[in-house]
Amino acid sequence: MPRIATWDNVLLAHYKAHAGKGRPHRRASSVIAADDTINAITEELADGGWKPGPYQSFVVHDPKRRVIHAAPMRDRIVHHALMNHVAPVLERGAVEQSYACRKERGTHAALQQALRCTRRQAWYLKLDIRKYFDSVDHEILRGLLRRTLRERPLLSMMDHVIGSYATTPGRGIPIGTLTSQYFANYYLDAMDHWTMERLKCSAYVRYMDDFVLWHDDDAVLRGWLQSLREWLCVNRGLELKGDPQPRPCRDGVAFLGYRLTPRGVLLGRGLRKRIGRRFQRYEQLRDSGSLSELALQRRTDAMLAVIRVAHTSAWRRRLLSRLPSATEQ
Repeated sequence: MPRIATWDNVLLAHYKAHAGKGRPHRRASSVIAADDTINAITEELADGGWKPGPYQSFVVHDPKRRVIHAAPMRDRIVHHALMNHVAPVLERGAVEQSYACRKERGTHAALQQALRCTRRQAWYLKLDIRKYFDSVDHEILRGLLRRTLRERPLLSMMDHVIGSYATTPGRGIPIGTLTSQYFANYYLDAMDHWTMERLKCSAYVRYMDDFVLWHDDDAVLRGWLQSLREWLCVNRGLELKGDPQPRPCRDGVAFLGYRLTPRGVLLGRGLRKRIGRRFQRYEQLRDSGSLSELALQRRTDAMLAVIRVAHTSAWRRRLLSRLPSATEQ
């Protein structure tokens, strides 16, 4: 807490919370207001007076319906201030095969590791947690944090964050907050270790609550499936989604919106449709004057970064051919 409740740390948190929110105003009044906010938050963190405010909720479809809960800006600054120092501590026990919310990992690294496993093994078992964020047990999460963090003031802050939201009494963390991303990843760290060390699964990748196990024998995967069901129920109060079964790798592994085969990474059908619709929307915004050429280029580059990891050169050419070039305007 002495390192968290400093002006420099809260200033960094203020910068991170506002990153991507548009160009900040440079008027003297805005600078003074920001300084006042940083000073007030620093004092609240130091004396333990911070309390979370109400969330604002909205619905997104990307592709499935999700209810996002956005914390007030002051709380987002606090979340960043906490995670600037707590996140490295939570990550110390993570296995290399966990890829969400970690520097120098992410989606592309997870896909490349999953592709290597798909090429080396004959069978895979893809698993997903049923309503994961809504099912996280507050008391279990608090108990895990108490094993990792020792300071009572810091644990009290974490209790405030955890208790600020619930889908049912004592359960649920909000989708859309920084702390939830780290909590959700940390909540399954022990499962990673148990799967790799006790089940002896050497071909394994997890991205948040999506995880895949590979083996040359489908019977071994079926045994692991039952063991994981029991472990998740007993130790985390979680259930697996649907009725997963081992499948041959030659048929392709659906993972993070992509389809992996021994030949390489392909875009999943749903991701192709969403990207196509998004490009069309960007073009319409540009034609109506709501989006500049520079903004269109930046958004296009961001979307291409998502799909460039896959073998999509022909599809990309067809997609981009629909967008008039800047020289035609």
